[in-house]
Amino acid sequence: MVKQLKINIMLERAKRSLAELLEKQADYESRKAGIEERLNAAETLTDAEIDAIDADLTALEGESEGLAEQIRAAEAEVERLETELGEIGKQPAPKEEKREEKGEIVMEKKFFVRSQLRTALEPYAEREEVKTWLGQVRTVGKVETRGVPGGEYTVPVILVEPLRELVAKYSKLLKYVNLKPVKGKARQPIVGTVPEAVWTEMVGTLNELDMGLNVVEVDGYKVGGYIPVPNSLLEDSDIDLLIEVMDMLAKSIAYGLDKAIMYGGGIKQPLGIVTRLASATAPRDYGAGAPTYTDLSATHIGYLSSASLTPAELFAELAAGLGKAQSRYAVSGKFWAMSETTFSTLQTKLISLNAAGAIATGAEMVMPIVGGDIVLLDFMPANVIAGGYGNLYLLSEREGVAISQSEHAQFIQDNTVFKGIARYDGLPVIGEGFAMFTLATSSGATSMDFAEDKANAADAWLTALSVKNGSTTVEISPTFDKETLSYTASVAAAVSSVTVSGTARSGGKVGAIKKDGTAAAGGVCSLSAGANTVTVEAVYGTSKRTYTIVITKASS
Repeated sequence: MVKQLKINIMLERAKRSLAELLEKQADYESRKAGIEERLNAAETLTDAEIDAIDADLTALEGESEGLAEQIRAAEAEVERLETELGEIGKQPAPKEEKREEKGEIVMEKKFFVRSQLRTALEPYAEREEVKTWLGQVRTVGKVETRGVPGGEYTVPVILVEPLRELVAKYSKLLKYVNLKPVKGKARQPIVGTVPEAVWTEMVGTLNELDMGLNVVEVDGYKVGGYIPVPNSLLEDSDIDLLIEVMDMLAKSIAYGLDKAIMYGGGIKQPLGIVTRLASATAPRDYGAGAPTYTDLSATHIGYLSSASLTPAELFAELAAGLGKAQSRYAVSGKFWAMSETTFSTLQTKLISLNAAGAIATGAEMVMPIVGGDIVLLDFMPANVIAGGYGNLYLLSEREGVAISQSEHAQFIQDNTVFKGIARYDGLPVIGEGFAMFTLATSSGATSMDFAEDKANAADAWLTALSVKNGSTTVEISPTFDKETLSYTASVAAAVSSVTVSGTARSGGKVGAIKKDGTAAAGGVCSLSAGANTVTVEAVYGTSKRTYTIVITKASS
């Protein structure tokens, strides 16, 4: 009993010490942001004012030196004391929950994970600005109407860093890419091909090396989602509510980030690795100072030559395909993303090879022969393996994480719905550092559907819409306008089919063309007597908008 009390006292002191350090960190971030704001107006400042900014920045750097290490040490001390309390019975033993998955029993130590999160967030729950924010969250949950007035509550600055850490914890790819915090639209310098140093005499003149400095421009796009929180939880303690909201927001944002890093379309979201490899031409916002854009679709995307390859032959082709990711462009390790199904296929082939003594692998999550970490992502298509040198993928992160209530609460379910957003942009700066290979005799999917941005459907539009009977144009009514979505047209009884086509806005594309709900290949629509409904889909990033033409064919 005495030992427990003593540890409790030590733990309280450790928590207070950690809270003071975190407060210093928050003050540092706030002051740094102030200096950055002053720098944004650098063009209008005098030399003396710029010198003053430089002096303030130097002083700030001195104050922050060693702060991160102190915080880590304090967190480790709190965790050690929490663990010691648990060992002597102050805290209940971690409970394991069993669930069946694919015929196996998988153990989930949820209590352990939550206890770690509690330890990390407890110091923040005592902050006045966090309590105020949680009070706002609770206020939203008590509005017992189905339509909840919109209102956004920005996450307190002090919580931004913990939320980032949680996103980094749940994201499987964030640790591999080149993450750079920036403000607003930014131009990022990136070194391209590594130059070869020149040998010369000891007293000779040094040669200038062509560093191949490139500049890419990144903008800002939001990623987010909503979370339903049981109203009963809103009545719980501050720390319980904080854990629930922060945990769910981080998981949602992390999943969206991983998917965009691999398959992002580059419009209203980052450009993904696979999307870059499959794109023959540069995206619309590819900067003039960026590396020369090359078509990699024929060189860096591969698949098996035959369906009857032996395991050894399969791995030989896999190694050759993924080996297209050129190490000259990076120094850090590789990663290879795939689904669990694909990973199981690889394991099956390895079993055959190991039995024959051909190949042995000592690390289950390392790509055989090729090397590089294996990352399992559930959204990856079956048989597709993609990745490369992650530090050649630039991911810019912006400030401004926020949480707000949605327009409609889940009143019947006794839930309150919140949403969270974060701002990112990114692209594979040097595409040659990545590769994709499919364990099949044809290439796997090089594009992927994302959750539709229904709230901003008007971002997608067509600039032209036409109906043709052979080479003859069929007039549509009213005259086409991008904001008009419904049209009519008429054709004679002798017309058996027409070709419908559209032109998308810059950066967008024409999606599905359907006649009476059935896809019309090439826009060719067979007509029946009477009304025929043709739809043309405009796509821009994750936004979609549908134009409809009712074509009436005269009776014989």
